[in-house]
Order: sequence, then structure tokens, then C-alpha cells
Amino acid sequence: MSLILELPNTSQGNEDTNDRARSKFLSRFSGFNLSKDAFLYYEVLFRQLMASEQARTGFRYENEILCIEDFCGKMSPSNRVDKIKAYLAKHPNRSDFGFSQLTFEKKSTVRKIEIDVKRAMKDLEFFEATARKSMEESESKLIDLTDPLKDLRDKVLKNLKKDLAKETKSSGFLTLSKDGVLSINITRFEFLRHYAQLYSGLLEAHFALASEDFEEKESEESEQKNHRVAYGIQTFIAEKLNFEFGNRLGMKLGAHHIRPKLDMRLKNSLELLPSKIKIIDADFVNHLFLRHGAGK
Repeated sequence: MSLILELPNTSQGNEDTNDRARSKFLSRFSGFNLSKDAFLYYEVLFRQLMASEQARTGFRYENEILCIEDFCGKMSPSNRVDKIKAYLAKHPNRSDFGFSQLTFEKKSTVRKIEIDVKRAMKDLEFFEATARKSMEESESKLIDLTDPLKDLRDKVLKNLKKDLAKETKSSGFLTLSKDGVLSINITRFEFLRHYAQLYSGLLEAHFALASEDFEEKESEESEQKNHRVAYGIQTFIAEKLNFEFGNRLGMKLGAHHIRPKLDMRLKNSLELLPSKIKIIDADFVNHLFLRHGAGK
């Protein structure tokens, strides 16, 4: 299972800067009544879901203890909140939980692949140059190495691509050009699909409640409301990933990057998982919205 690593806080003694960054991030979603407390409670549940056997994502956060059963099942909202608070109180990174900068353990794997590809291409180019030089020195006109060398290059690239697929287990995440140039496409990283679907399943009811509240103030058609909920969740996920991973993603994500990871017509198993295993229910969402919403 691949780890999501928490980076050490490099701005110790500068709590004002940290608080401003947190406030700026959460203020984007105050219209959805998502306070710091509500966000932290959802984040605890999300990290448990990410590492759960039911989700089978292949990822977990390095400092999390998997105890998902403690939060699942029929229980009062206050009881579930108390269990989450008790978990947070024991967390090794409790002071920065949910607001730490993160990185992927896979970065070391990617770096190794980059080195292996460069070494293989360097060896191939050396062999090609040596073969051509030998033929030039022999002044032989009977042997043309063009096709054999092309076949050899194609075979080397094919084997390298197989190794990429095997190492990353994520189609299209790493691609290799015919010139042996390795490119990273973060939008094809399987982690993003798991992340988007699990968080969407967790937050949909909360964001829907906010939209109902919004509808009381302004007339809004059902389709507009659904679009507002979906766009709000997609924006939240993109902004959260940008906040957590920064330039380590290699690009800035937007709602349009998250949208393809979610099926707007039919919920998939990961989006349904939070409700299915009862890690959240309507009473809990209402409780967070009313008792722990923005401004509470």
C-alpha cells in the first residue's frame, strides 16, 4: 500500500501565517457552511475510508491508525463526533491535522523510473552510435543497420512501457515518447479518482443541505441546485488538493480536472461507500451542518 506522507512544518513559530492559509482555504466554502471543525471531522472519516479494505484504493496516510469500525454503524451524531475528537486528540500531528503539506511516497518510485529510463536510453544510444561507427569504419555497403536498430529501439521502448505500467499501476500516469522522454500526467494518477469519489460521497449531503438553505433565499431550479452542489464539491476537491500538495502535483487543478473522475449520471461504489458502511448518515450530516457549520 502506498503512503501519503506529511511534510514537516517549515514555518514553526509562525502560527499567524498558518492560520491565514487555513482561513483563506476554508473561506472559499463558507457558503456551504463548512467550518474548520466540520472539515476536520470529515477529513478524519475520509482518511479512514481511503485506507479501508472496502475501498481498496491502495493508499493510506502515514500517521493514520486504521480503526474505521469505530466510526461506522448506527450511533448518535454526538457519539460519532466524540469518537472523532478522541481520535484527533491522540493523533501525532493533531496541531496541523488536515492542514499539513503532503507528498507521495510514489515520488521515489517515479524518480527511480526516471533514472532507469535515462540509463536504458543512454545505453541504447551508445550501442547505436558504436554500431554505426563500426560499419562506417568497415566501409561495408552490404549491411544496412537502419531497420535492425529501429527494431531494437522499438523493443527497448516497449519493454520500458511495460515496466512503467507495472510499477505505477496507473494507465497514462507516466508516458514514454518514441524519443525516450518520460512525461508525468497527474490527471491520470489513480489516486485522484479515489480521492474525488470518496470525498464526493462524504460531502454531497452536506453541500446539498447548503444548497437547500440557499434556495430558500433565492429561487433556484432543481437542475441549478444540482449543478451548484456538484460544482461546489468539484471545486472543493481541486482546491484542497492544490492546498495540500502545492507544486508537487506539477500543475494546478480545477473543477474541470475533477469532473471526469465523477459519474454525474450514476454513482459508483466508492461514492456510495460512506453511506453504505454508515460512516455518515443524515442525522450526522445535519448535526455538522447546524452545530458545526461556518460561524459556529
